[in-house]
This record gives sequence, C-alpha cells and structure tokens, in this order.
Amino acid sequence: SVYARYCQQLGRDEPLPPDGYPGEYVVDLARQVVEQRGPALLELPRQEAIQQLAALSTELVLSWIRDDLAAMNVHFDRWFFEQELFDNGTFERTMAILRRFAEAEKALQQALVVNPSYSDVYLSLGDLYAEDLKDKNKAVEAYRRYLESGGTENKAKEYVDQAEASKPASRK
Repeated sequence: SVYARYCQQLGRDEPLPPDGYPGEYVVDLARQVVEQRGPALLELPRQEAIQQLAALSTELVLSWIRDDLAAMNVHFDRWFFEQELFDNGTFERTMAILRRFAEAEKALQQALVVNPSYSDVYLSLGDLYAEDLKDKNKAVEAYRRYLESGGTENKAKEYVDQAEASKPASRK
C-alpha cells in the first residue's frame, strides 16, 4: 500500500493492491517518505523499494506513536520489536523455562496422587505458583493445603494471611 501511495505522490500511476490498506494515514506516510527521500526509491527494483518503504514506514509510524505518547507524558526507556524476541532466542529460552515449570507442576501433582498428605509437596507447589508461575489463587490454595496438613513454614502462613487481608470484605 505504501509503495502504491508513494508512486502516486510522485505522479506515477500505481494502483493500490487488491489486498492493500486504503487508510488515509498511508497517504501521509507516502508523503513523508517523498519529503525525506524524494523519487530515489523509484529507481530501485520494485521489491527492494517495497522493503525499504516497509522499514521507513515502520520508523515513521513509531515516531508518530512516540510523539503521541510524549504528548501524554508517557516515556519508555527501551523500544524493541517483538521479532527481536525470536531472533535473539529469548522467546525459545522463555518457553523452555515455562515448559520446565509445567513439568515440575505435573510431577508435584503426581506425587500428591501417590500421597495426598505429603505436606512438603504442597509447599513446593505453593512456591512454584507464587514465585515462578505468578498464579496467586493456586499459590494460596497450595499453601493452605500445606498448612492444613501440618506444615509450619512461616512464609506459607504469611502468603495466605496477606491474600486474605487483600480480599474485599464480604457483604452479609
């Protein structure tokens, strides 16, 4: 879409692709690219021009977003593209960790099937939910079961007490 609008800005007849985006901001993007680059991209092979326009358009749209956020006094220390998470391996490393947590949860649950009164397993589940999986409801339930089965670890009691204190008062 940006390529078609860029060409049109420069007087070249280029129809919008059938699946192209007709939004008015694409015309604004093309206008800004013409202001920055002039007709230079028309001299490139079509695919290369489209790739460069995609990169330029992304930067322009991000600058618009940054300007809008700055006008609302919102600032970020770091901007990055989601694709970076895949390119640098962060996504796969994170998924591997989450899979290990899921495996740990499954193993602990299986231990409870064998011995439902094994209090230390409830403590470990509570820790897994509270610290690693950030699932407060499951953590409270596991810690409660730990305490009910005779566990005495203070952190479990504190976690449950804190969860109870943060609940809204019930109506009678």
